Amino acid sequence: MFSVLKRALEWCNLVCGLASGCCILLVGLLLFVEVALRYAGHPTEWIPESSVYLFCGAMLCGAAYTLRQGSHVRVELLLMRVPPRVRIWLDTLSALGGAAFCALVTCHAWEHLADVLMTGETTPTSMRVPLWITDMPLLAGFGLLTLQFAAIALGRLARGAAGTGPEKADRA
Repeated sequence: MFSVLKRALEWCNLVCGLASGCCILLVGLLLFVEVALRYAGHPTEWIPESSVYLFCGAMLCGAAYTLRQGSHVRVELLLMRVPPRVRIWLDTLSALGGAAFCALVTCHAWEHLADVLMTGETTPTSMRVPLWITDMPLLAGFGLLTLQFAAIALGRLARGAAGTGPEKADRA
């Protein structure tokens, strides 16, 4: 059962990671077009605003993929000086702390999303984008981060109980 959930999480992370990369590429293209249009004397209002939303969504939705790949920022000053067994337990505590924090943000994002869905709020700009569209990446990104941190913690616990050493820094 755990392996099925782990594969599903990996698939979700991969899809979100690819979508995140595509959004970054799209932002680059849109900003290039905006620069060309400004140079020609025809700037747009929608490209800068859309670029901000796409970039924020890309960062939030790509975070769990980055964590899964072990490519996030990590300070290992203490970890390199402790025995492997202690390192596993510190990694586990760190992952549990990350999961708890991300779960808290996910809960608040859910409450906020429910509120903007009920009120129908929009951005205060000329585009009047519904806020649920701009807020959805926060819920999805932190929800995936919560699950990824939990998977890392469970993987660390399983290795700690088996007495095996840490493998790749943050892979579950």
